[in-house]
Amino acid sequence: MKSESIPEGPVPERLLETLEWLGEAAILIGSSGAGHTILRVNRAFTRLTGHPATEAVGRHPSFIQGGLSGRPDELDRWLLQPPAGPAQSRLLLRCERRDGTPYWGELGLRTVGERKGAPASSICILRDVSELLEPASLQKPHETGGGGDPGGIPSRSRLIGLLELRWREAMRDIKPLTIYLMCLDGLAPGGREVEEVRASLPARAAEILSGQFRRASDSLLHEGGGRYAALSLGLTPSQAMHVAQNAANAVREIEPARITLSIGISTGIPTPLTDPASALAEAEEALREARAAGGDMQRMHEF
Repeated sequence: MKSESIPEGPVPERLLETLEWLGEAAILIGSSGAGHTILRVNRAFTRLTGHPATEAVGRHPSFIQGGLSGRPDELDRWLLQPPAGPAQSRLLLRCERRDGTPYWGELGLRTVGERKGAPASSICILRDVSELLEPASLQKPHETGGGGDPGGIPSRSRLIGLLELRWREAMRDIKPLTIYLMCLDGLAPGGREVEEVRASLPARAAEILSGQFRRASDSLLHEGGGRYAALSLGLTPSQAMHVAQNAANAVREIEPARITLSIGISTGIPTPLTDPASALAEAEEALREARAAGGDMQRMHEF
């Protein structure tokens, strides 16, 4: 007998049954004015997370993050954004299993519509992608010894693994992939007030940049020392440049520091004849050009 909390309707049920057969960890989520709630999970979800259905149903999906900086608002924004295709329906989260073991989880979103009198439903596929990323990045903020990631943004030391993941997605879906490498240029001359905010600038800039790279297909990474990287799927070169200019403008508004940002961009559609390392090298060269031009500049290469 079905629980009354699970909406009737063949589409979610068929999807869950198919995903169970494939061994994919799946979450059926209901969306309503009251927020997002887990309506059902399959056995593969329990195998991956350790949480039985009785502990998951009725909770906000952010509970899978455990104590690793769970942000319900981030998930809510993502779930409310209708995916335009496979490249626009991924979210990377730091997660924690029931026994406390940390892992990197990637959620894939599939909206399955709504039924009259019931909340809209979405199927989320949860995958463990930890092998692509650095295990140390899963430490909680108080465990990083002060050298961690402001705002919970992963450090650039995980860029290669994440780039390879996004590269495969972009090549599969024939979508453009854009790599941004960004660096704070330094402070304009200022008095004591400027000096007092100098130490907080990397974290403040990271927070601002997280608001600029907020699409479901965006990933923002922070390597420390005022250096950042971002990956975006599905942007044309002109759109990618527009995003970079908006990011530079937003950082320039930090008061009273008057800080500027140089950005190197590499963009193109991955093919079997190109590779992530070469694309990243193009972005690094573009960043060098932006800084050599005096800073507060954006330069783009195509791979």
